[in-house]
Amino acid sequence: AYDAEHASLEANGFTEVLQDDDDYEHCLRIAKPGRVIYSLKRATSDGNRRKKCRAVEQGHLTKSPIGTNTYSPVTSHEELRATVLRPNRNAPHPDGPRLLAKVDVCTAYLQSNSFPPGTPKTYHKFWDPFRKRWIVRFERTHLYGSDLAAKSWYSTVREQLLAQGYQQGFAKDSPAANLNAEYLRKPAANCPC
Repeated sequence: AYDAEHASLEANGFTEVLQDDDDYEHCLRIAKPGRVIYSLKRATSDGNRRKKCRAVEQGHLTKSPIGTNTYSPVTSHEELRATVLRPNRNAPHPDGPRLLAKVDVCTAYLQSNSFPPGTPKTYHKFWDPFRKRWIVRFERTHLYGSDLAAKSWYSTVREQLLAQGYQQGFAKDSPAANLNAEYLRKPAANCPC
């Protein structure tokens, strides 16, 4: 599970800075502290419990400066999934459920858009208890545990929905992006009903 999590980080652009790299010591010194959390998932039908590891930033040690624009999700992923995948589910279409779009609405912070070009490089460090060494990784986007991770992920989902023809609504003339089901709608002309 531990190796699988690091393989996932690597596959999603959180490249490891190897110990023999010239800048390893510098990157280790400036890296944000992280940790890997271990858990057991729910048992499957045969009673087996899958092991899971999640690399996270130690957010309590790396809070953004005062005044940084952060926010918490206001809509559950289930509500968004129902809106995107099963519109008007209480009055089904005669031909069956209507699928407007398929969007991954899991909390997949590793799949958030990368930092914009020109952003200074930042790193995370994780203690490897098996190999007794630090693993230093380039930070491509905000990692789980960061107070900016949710904002980055919801901005990514927002861009995906807009690219599929959805329109963004605003609550009380607020310029903030809302992913609340009440404000997500696809223009009728583009609806594949």
